[in-house]
Amino acid sequence: VRVFPNTKLLGQFSNTNMLYYIGAKRPIGWRADGTGSPKHMNELFPPRIEALPPDHWKTAPVSFESYWWISEWYRQGWDIDDIIEKTLSWHVSTFNTKSFPIQYELQDKIEYWLTKMGYRFYLSEISYPEKVKAGEEMTVDFVIENKGVAPIYNRLPFKLFLKNTEYIFEVKTDIDIRKWLPGDNHESFKLVLPKEIPAGIYQFCCSIGGGKYPVVKLATDTENDGEKYWLTDVEILL
Repeated sequence: VRVFPNTKLLGQFSNTNMLYYIGAKRPIGWRADGTGSPKHMNELFPPRIEALPPDHWKTAPVSFESYWWISEWYRQGWDIDDIIEKTLSWHVSTFNTKSFPIQYELQDKIEYWLTKMGYRFYLSEISYPEKVKAGEEMTVDFVIENKGVAPIYNRLPFKLFLKNTEYIFEVKTDIDIRKWLPGDNHESFKLVLPKEIPAGIYQFCCSIGGGKYPVVKLATDTENDGEKYWLTDVEILL
């Protein structure tokens, strides 16, 4: 805790005393070895998970490591669909499969798994004024759907932009993206436009991270430059 004050910590979830001890000081995630083994999945994991606080996954990541490797699961005839669904129900963020190839026959299952692990942010709704005067307030309401099974655990900046070829107005919001749990997340933000902003048509964009922070990509299928996602157009009037 003292040596890594900013690093997300993980502890073996078989040691619940340690998790509770460190968890009283700061959020700590848990990791579980042996994933895939029927004995682990059906006998060892469930009671250990039930011994943890039910909302443990909302504040720190959950990580699993493979028993053997996925190709061996396939050769053993283990129920891979059941393994996947159980880890998703336990809000997995990361999975260590070790460095072994996976059979082509499992591609669809593994790709489905990857799209559900951790967070997956999708902008599903947005409400905004199509026209607004320079110097006035602009209210934006939107819904971010987290299609994953866990939140993001780092507070990265969520920014809004109005930009065209000649001018860019950037606002770093106070929205805490760590609160975007699985399902719909409603947000509302008020932008006060500069009085000096030139009249014209602007692209209204958003971004997560960037600059000195890692960039988080949205699952939204919309035009972007790798960081800023174009949401709609807004006309600025004088």
